[in-house]
Parts: sequence; C-alpha cells; structure tokens
Amino acid sequence: MCPAEGSTCERRRLDRRYTVAVHPGSAFDRLAREVLARSRTILAVFGLLVLIALGGLVQTTLDFSSTSFYGGDDRDLHDLRAFTEQWGADDRELTVLVSTDDSAGVLTLERLERIEHLARALAEDPEIVEVVALPLLELGPLGPTVLEHARTLSDPGSARAARDEILHHPMVVPLLLSADGRHTVVVARLAHSTDDLGPTVSTVGRIERIVDAHAEPSDLSLQLAGLPAIRAAFFGLTIRDQAVFVPLTLLLVGGVLWSTYRRFDCVLVAGIAAGVPLLLLLGTMGWMGEPIGLLNQAYFTLLPVIAIADAIHLLERTHEALRGGARPRDAVREAAGHVGWACLLTTLTTGLGFASLAVSAMPILRNFGLFAALGIVLSYATVVLLIPPILARAVERDPRPRELRAPGGLAAWCRLVVSRRGWVVLATAAVVVFAGVGARTLEIDNRLSDLLQPDHPVARASRVVDAELGGILALEVDLHGAPGTRDAPATRAAIEAMASWARVQPEVRAVVQEHVSTRDADRTRLSLRTADIGGAAFGRLRAEVEAEVADLLVGTDMRATLTGTPAVAYRGINRITDDLRSALVGVLVIVTVLIGVLLRSVRLAAMSIVPNVLPLVVAYGLVGWMVTHLDPLATVILTVALGIAVDDTIHVLARYAREREAGHEPRDAMARALEATGRAVTITSLALAAGLLVNCGSSFPPLQMLGMLGATAMVLALVADLGLLPVMVSWSGPRGPRPTRASPPGSEPPAARRR
Repeated sequence: MCPAEGSTCERRRLDRRYTVAVHPGSAFDRLAREVLARSRTILAVFGLLVLIALGGLVQTTLDFSSTSFYGGDDRDLHDLRAFTEQWGADDRELTVLVSTDDSAGVLTLERLERIEHLARALAEDPEIVEVVALPLLELGPLGPTVLEHARTLSDPGSARAARDEILHHPMVVPLLLSADGRHTVVVARLAHSTDDLGPTVSTVGRIERIVDAHAEPSDLSLQLAGLPAIRAAFFGLTIRDQAVFVPLTLLLVGGVLWSTYRRFDCVLVAGIAAGVPLLLLLGTMGWMGEPIGLLNQAYFTLLPVIAIADAIHLLERTHEALRGGARPRDAVREAAGHVGWACLLTTLTTGLGFASLAVSAMPILRNFGLFAALGIVLSYATVVLLIPPILARAVERDPRPRELRAPGGLAAWCRLVVSRRGWVVLATAAVVVFAGVGARTLEIDNRLSDLLQPDHPVARASRVVDAELGGILALEVDLHGAPGTRDAPATRAAIEAMASWARVQPEVRAVVQEHVSTRDADRTRLSLRTADIGGAAFGRLRAEVEAEVADLLVGTDMRATLTGTPAVAYRGINRITDDLRSALVGVLVIVTVLIGVLLRSVRLAAMSIVPNVLPLVVAYGLVGWMVTHLDPLATVILTVALGIAVDDTIHVLARYAREREAGHEPRDAMARALEATGRAVTITSLALAAGLLVNCGSSFPPLQMLGMLGATAMVLALVADLGLLPVMVSWSGPRGPRPTRASPPGSEPPAARRR
C-alpha cells in the first residue's frame, strides 16, 4: 500500500495508471516526423487517390426506391416481385386531381368534356399504358360512357337524376369521384414502376406540362398526386438541396473558422480535411456500385463537419505550441504527435457509432453505417498524414500564433460549476424531467408523403385524394391456387367475405377486385385502397388483414400473400426503429469499454457515459414538445450522435489524465484540461451543430428533423462536457494534496517549453 498520496509509491501508481493513456510510446511522434520528412511523397499519393476517386465519382448512381430497404433474399421483396410479374407494378398510378369549389361540382357537361380532353391527351404519351377517368367510364356492360350519357340529357331534372345515379355508383365513389362531386381524378398508369426514377422523372415532367396546358379556364384546379408525383418531386428537390446545402455547410463552417483564427491558411486546412475524405468516400462508393440513396445523402453535410473536428484540434494544438515558443515545423510535429492519439480514440468511437448499424438486417441502414465508418477512417488518415505537411508549410510562411482573447476563462468557469455543483445537478434533473414529459408524447412513425413538405402542391393534392377519394396507397392481397380453385363455392364465398369485411374497416377507402385464370393457376387480387395513414397504422392494418384472411381461407385451396410497395416500404422503415435501439445500446457498451481500456481507467470510462447519453435523451424529449411524431430515418442521428458526442469528452479526459500525470489535483487538472481543450471542443461542437442545422432547410422533412435533433444533441453535449463533466470529476476523483514530484518529460504544457 502507498503510505500517502504524493509519496514515491503514489507517483509510481499514477505513472502506471496514466502512461498508456497519455504517452502510447513515441509512435505518434515518430509518425509525425516521418510524415513531415516525406511530405512530397504523401502529397503525391493523396493526389493519386483523389484522381482514382474522381473516376469512381462519375460512376455514382442514385437509388431512392422503396426496395432499397431490403436485400435480394428478403421474403417481402420476393413476394412483391412475384406480385409485379403477374399484376404489374402497384406504384405506377399517377393521379391528376381535378377539383372545383362550385356547388355544381365536376358533373357538368362542359367540365366532363374538359376532363375527357385531358385524359385523351395523357393517353398519347408513350410511357402511359392506360388512362382511367370519369368521363370515359362505362355505366353498363355495353355503355354508354358517363360523358356520352351526359350529352343525351337535355332537361335539368334528368341531369340531376343522372348526377345522383353516378354519386351512388359503387365503381365511381370514392375511387374516381368524391361523395360531394367536387373532386375527381384522372389516373394515368405508367409503363414502369416508379422505383425506376429516370423514366419516372421524365414522364412526370411531360405529364405536368400537359396538365398545365389544360389548366384554363381556372374554374377547375388540376394538380398531380400519388406516389409517382411524390417521388419525382422529391428527386428534383433532393438534387436542388445538395447543390445548395453542401456549399452552404462548407461556407458556414468556414465562417466559424475565419472568425476564430482570422487566417486563410487555417480555413484552407480545414477545407481540405473536410473535402478530401468525402471525395474519397464517394469515389469508393462509385467503384463498389453503392448508390446515393434516401439515407446516405446525409453524408454530404454530415461527414465534412465531422472531419473538420480533428483538424480543429490539430490547429488549436499547433497554435498552442507556437505561443509556447516552438518553431513552426516543431509545433506541427508536436501537435500531430499529441493530437494523433486522442483523434485515434475519437475515430474509433465515432466509427463504432456508425459501424454499429452493421447489425441491422436492412441493407440501406447497414451500408449507411459501414460506408460512414469508412469515411471516418479516411478523415483520420487525412488529418494525420495529409494535413501536417500542408499545415507545416502554412505556418512556416506565417508563424504568428493566434492570440488568446480571454485566457483563463474556461478554467474559471470550471471552478465556478464545481463550486455550484449542487445547483448544476438540480438544473440537470429539471431539464431531464421536462424532456421526459415531452418524450412520452413522441411517437416514432412516418408517412410516405412525408418525403415532401406539407405545403408542397403534390402533398396537398395527395391529402385531398386521401380524404375525399380512394387514397394514394393500397395493401395488396394476392390470392393464388391451382386452376379451377376460384370456381369452388367455398372459395368464392371466402373472397366475397374478405371484400365485405375490408370495406367496413375504417382505414380502407375502397376495395378493387381483379381475377385472372391461366393454365397454371387461378389468381385473384384484392386491392385495399387506403390513405397514407402512417407506418404504424399500416402495420396494424396489415396484421389485422392477415389474420382475417387466414381465417376465411380455412377450408379452401387458395393461399394468400399480403404485399405491395407501401407494405414493403413501411415494413422496412418500421424496422429501422428496432435496429437502431439495438445499435444504440451496443455502441454505448462498446464505446464505454473502449474508453476504459485505452485510457486505462474504469473511472474515466464511467464518467464518459452520463455527459454523452444524457444529451441524446434530453434532445429526444425536447423534440417531443415540438412535434407529435418522429420519422425513423431521423432517429439514425441518435446512434451517430453518441459516437460523435463522445469525441469531445475523450479530448477533455485525455488532457485531464495528462494533467493528473503531471501531478495536479483532480479539480485543478480538470480546470487546466478545459482551458487547454475547451476552445477546440467548443469550436468543433458548434461547427458540427451548424453543419447539422443546415439540414433544417432541406426539402426532405426527415432530414429537417435529423438536423434539428442532431444539432440539439451536439449543443447539449457541449454543455454537458463544459458543465456536467467537471462536476462528476470533482465528485469521483481522488482527493488529497497535489503530488510534489516534477512533471515527467514531455508532459508539461507547451507554454512551459522554449526553443
């Protein structure tokens, strides 16, 4: 046992405890020396890698399809493909909503003729295989059509009778006509699935021009609706967003750096740190055939601001060494040697935050995590290999360090919060309770129409179709059996019972039946038309229908498969929540163990949990006060944010361990650690928050929420690192007089060193 703290035995214990955490040999110092000595070779290698990446970048494709959620061996995807082979794609119905505020509605001769002209113009498009419209609907097996019948009516009484007959026709309301007669739809069936975005975008564009040409006179409102229109509009807005927000993010972060350093070379270094890893990642994705999709489009704004964080710590440490009197090249070498170790820890934790998504069964989530983890590794390689030679040349041209405006401020802040730690804990508890109330009302759910802003014309028209007509989605019941099976009395009765049961369900707007008999099988399709009721409600409806169909088919030779594009998409998105929950717990355990092993301290690992988990919980609860439901895609940021938020904690704790090794008491060591790392932590956290906050301007609502949730979590994590972490250290750290031994070589702050 050590007789007293501060004795020789105690100093040896401190040496053993902190040496691995602070000085992992001279490996990083040697690496920094080698990098600076071979700067031309490294620049040439990175130049070659960039050229190779550009070759992959031109091969990058886009994939915003619903089937991207699944792998090729998924049962749901297999069922959807089998259904499509028989019945055609169920997501190809492009709807033109025709509305009027006139009490006479659309059932006037003049308006029916205008709708017919529109329908026939649409039918001339080569990518449209069929057009269904009210004026072309045959009232009986041999006709006439609704328009032909309207032309034969000369007196008002007959017209009113015909109107009432149409409004009560089971094949008309609500599929083609609203109950009040003020809304109707012209349905254009495309020749292809809208998962094929290329022809979908061009076809929707042509149809939009046709619709605009028939928009006058203005007593009828014409607007596109349905899945093809939603996907085409989303695609166009996504391309526009990336063209705007990626430069905006870089400009915003560049502005933060300029206001901090007032030096162009610092902004340039950070820009290279942000741009090179993203380019290398996108090039790798292009060569490997990984498309840009619904989720990984977030790389364009997320990865650059993450990559800049390590560069900022390198810049801060370099300027700290310059202020201590180090030569420019030595300052960069010293900074790279010290920061390389801490950044390795942050790379591991952030990479694990992303890589934890690899446990997901969904390719879209799994690939998002794995490629993002690769991007984090590329960011680290850029910072430790490419940035030091560039930074060394920059500071040699201008060796003036950035002057500190208010030295000692963060140390004073640390002592203040420690002296008021009871109030800090009470304030934290109050915020947690407040957030907990908000979290109780927040539901994880999404709607396919959430791809667009609520006030987008296509979204508004789709809501009208959902509320007044047959809805924009359908749950498909695919019945199949041996030839002749459908003719059996029990089978016919079961099918009619299914349709009757489905019609009275509150979520079902209409039921459409189709039958086909081939030499190999009898097939019946029941399309249960629904509004965009959300993933949770759609999942419940699917479960209810599945149970009812299974009961009704007892005693028949027919089998049923529930499928359809909405069913596949909703099930995929709903699974994100479960996968993320497992990933979040997994990454928390792994990161905590990793910190404990690498820093050789169970206490430091334990102290890292609360300041990093608490901001995520509070951010989630605060969002609950603003919205009623949170899209599962947006919750991806919670797992990612845990890996990112712990980065700053690692930098603070690593410096705290170094100060403890130098012989400082825990409270004083924490004050010195915050003074040394607090500026970089603040700058990186605010840069990350700003980069994420840019997504709030996206046209894609889930990305908006991802930006809001992520930025809130980053700011709260900064507050926790600067306020809560010192309090925890003050309670958990060892007490006693400061050790009296001299600091070991290399552990003193750079300010104490001279040339």
